[in-house]
Amino acid sequence: MKKDENIDEIDLQILSLLSQDSRLTHKELSEQVHRTGQAVGARVQRLIDIGIIEKYTIQIHASEQQFIRIFLKAPLSKELEEKIYSNPKIQSFYKTSGHACYIIMSHFIHAELNAFLEDISDVASYTVESVVTKKF
Repeated sequence: MKKDENIDEIDLQILSLLSQDSRLTHKELSEQVHRTGQAVGARVQRLIDIGIIEKYTIQIHASEQQFIRIFLKAPLSKELEEKIYSNPKIQSFYKTSGHACYIIMSHFIHAELNAFLEDISDVASYTVESVVTKKF
């Protein structure tokens, strides 16, 4: 984000609305912030241009989210890395300090999770934390 860019109250309202539902159209946003659709569109584009809005995304139901802590038995292989990067059920992959080597944020259903864990078990041990309730 550029330091000289100012974000005003209307921009904050737009960001708040989009964070709740990124599918809102400029027209729908304009009705809620009391500006024209064209003015809202220009504001959204400026927020993208200055790096405030990076991407539009979805929110996965909490009951289908997991945090998988990966403990490698050997250095990260290209094969394991490819399995992780190519899997559409994996949202994020982080190298960490501490006990785990990596943490994966995923949204597998039960059978898919078992298959993925079976697939990586020859090169890594793991723990899985499943989300029960999202707090905010």
